[in-house]
Amino acid sequence: MHWVNSNKLSVITQEVLTACEQLDTNPETETTLVVFPQSLQDFNRYLDALDTCEGALASAGYDGIYQLASFHPDYLFDGEPVDDASHFTNRAPFPIMHIIREESIDTVLKTY
Repeated sequence: MHWVNSNKLSVITQEVLTACEQLDTNPETETTLVVFPQSLQDFNRYLDALDTCEGALASAGYDGIYQLASFHPDYLFDGEPVDDASHFTNRAPFPIMHIIREESIDTVLKTY
C-alpha cells in the first residue's frame, strides 16, 4: 500500500508507476492500493489524476498488464441520479487507486 499526500500530478503518477514496478518484482502480490488521505479530495481533480495515471500506465507499457480501479468518497457514476445506490460501490473513506493484475481478473472471470 502506498500513501500519497501530494496534489502534484507528477508525484501522484510517479507513485502509481512505482507501485506497478513493485508488483513487477513481487509476482505473488496480486494487487496494491495507492491511497490519498489528504489530497485529491475534489472528485473532478481525482478523475483528472486517474486519467493521467491511466495514460502513464499505457506509456510505460503496462496496458493489458495492470488495471486501475477507482474509489472516492464522492464517487458519482456519470448519468446516474445523485441519490442512486450504485455510487456506493466505488466510494471509500479516502480517494484510492487500486492497481489490479489483469491476468488475475481474467482468471477469476473464467471460474466465476
